[in-house]
Amino acid sequence: MNSTVFRKRLDELKNELIAKKLPDLSGELFLLFKETGNRIEYERVYFERRRFLAVYGLSACFFEKEKDSPAREMTFSEEDRIKLNEVLRNILSEETWALPAHCNLSDPDWRHTVDLFACETASALAVICDRASGFLDEDVKNGIVSEIGKRVICPMFLEDRKFGFECAAHNWNAVCMGSVGIVLLFMGERFLDEASLNDALQRVRKSLKVYIDKAFSDDGASLEGLGYYNYGMSFFVAFAKRLYEKTGGKEDLFNDLKIERIAAFPSKMYFKNGSSVNFSDAATDEKLHPGMMRHLFKHTEKCYDIPHDAYFSFDSDSCYRFVSLYDDVENEISEGFGDTEETKLPESRVDFLEKAEWLIAESENSCGLAIKGGSNDEPHNHNDVGHFIYVAGNRFISADLGAGEYTRDYFGDGRYGILCCSSFGHSLPVIDGQGQKAGKEHRADSFSVVRQGISGGQDEETAEIAIDMTSAYDIPYVTRVARNVTFGLESGKLTVTDTVISERAVDAKTRIISFGDIKKFLTVTGKCGTDPLQGVFVKQDVFSDHFGNKRDVNIYEIEMEESNADLKERDNCGFVYRASYVLHP
Repeated sequence: MNSTVFRKRLDELKNELIAKKLPDLSGELFLLFKETGNRIEYERVYFERRRFLAVYGLSACFFEKEKDSPAREMTFSEEDRIKLNEVLRNILSEETWALPAHCNLSDPDWRHTVDLFACETASALAVICDRASGFLDEDVKNGIVSEIGKRVICPMFLEDRKFGFECAAHNWNAVCMGSVGIVLLFMGERFLDEASLNDALQRVRKSLKVYIDKAFSDDGASLEGLGYYNYGMSFFVAFAKRLYEKTGGKEDLFNDLKIERIAAFPSKMYFKNGSSVNFSDAATDEKLHPGMMRHLFKHTEKCYDIPHDAYFSFDSDSCYRFVSLYDDVENEISEGFGDTEETKLPESRVDFLEKAEWLIAESENSCGLAIKGGSNDEPHNHNDVGHFIYVAGNRFISADLGAGEYTRDYFGDGRYGILCCSSFGHSLPVIDGQGQKAGKEHRADSFSVVRQGISGGQDEETAEIAIDMTSAYDIPYVTRVARNVTFGLESGKLTVTDTVISERAVDAKTRIISFGDIKKFLTVTGKCGTDPLQGVFVKQDVFSDHFGNKRDVNIYEIEMEESNADLKERDNCGFVYRASYVLHP
């Protein structure tokens, strides 16, 4: 990243979009979700419109911000000013700022639904109205105040309503309340008297305290994944920094010891190959807003190593979230955070997030392991207690499918019939055709980690993980489901042993999920004969990813055999089944 990359891209996009019209948000597109459950078609158009808003809104804001600088980088012509007002009139005339998936059409006031994107839009317009006021026509200024009042301020603060996201332990809290807080800071006095405005800001602060306390484990991990960490925290930081500036440092939401642990979390989530750990609804190429990270590091007085390519460019955010991008551009102007040499990562590491029950480890030869315990009641939950990701160099051997296509079923009763959300789409045992169940009680009964040094017959340092997954399955006649994993910190060799103990005979298999052919990286141990893949069966399935792209998935199933060594113990503990295998570079 160089010190003008965001501003140069804004100028390029202004020239590209100047002669183009905003695409229409038709009623037919809006009703697709109700009729078919499809979200992508409407949202594709919605976010393209937000791209226009980001390009012209940010260009105007930063042209104005740099007007007295001899080193001004931005341009903004009269033609651009006319286009900005055209874009704003289009946004103001939208029937609703909320997404169809979030609207209850049986509510007579559904057009004023307060969701993530209604709040984001309000904060974008408030910032533009404040920072680029001189470029706005009077009808546009008045329209911004009027529409923000009707669509966000009135429902939230003048109708005595409470919203579920205010006490939510996930990104909705931070995005909605952070956005609304920014609106209050920039134009709250236009809607509320002084006492009411102070009460409203206190409500925002109270909600964001819940977010920090509940959305992250005590060791700073975001259980909804790195992508939603970036989403939620970017709005928390955006509000917190503006509140800090507005109050001259008297109101400091960064002054919390937990913030330091939260700021450190992303540095643990990238493998040496630059890919990200993608538990939950996340991707393997998650990016971070540099403006957000700069303010976290500035206020915690800590700076953590994050791969150079892990930072957002302007086009990395397909939703074009205005406030987060504003902070990225402002960061570029003020300090150029992210304009650094490539981070030199340690040769090997073991990061154990004990409270979250996540472990991320890497070997000297660039193999990586991420494995989790936790529960099947986490934000953006997947049934994945005991699941692991294994990479060798640039290749994912055992993969996490990550976020699927968001549809009506994805956040409804059909969620766990979708491959990526169910345990059948994770590298886990299947017992009599049954997988893990969803719910808070379906969790790891124990998750322990030991780092072993070189001693005795052991020729390398290892990380050893033991997980009891019995409650995650909750099969009445199965008394134990356990996984033991050893990861070599020099060789990168991963040894996995799965054990099932049952009161009766069962059909037990264990799965490895991959996007490719991994036979040459897999050796099944403990079998008779010389075939390293004895007892391995490969199935194919198709996965629809977050953007609706169809991807082929290979499911490797390894038969779990009754353990001869334990036959004599059957009377004491039941039927014992085991499978052991090695994944290696």
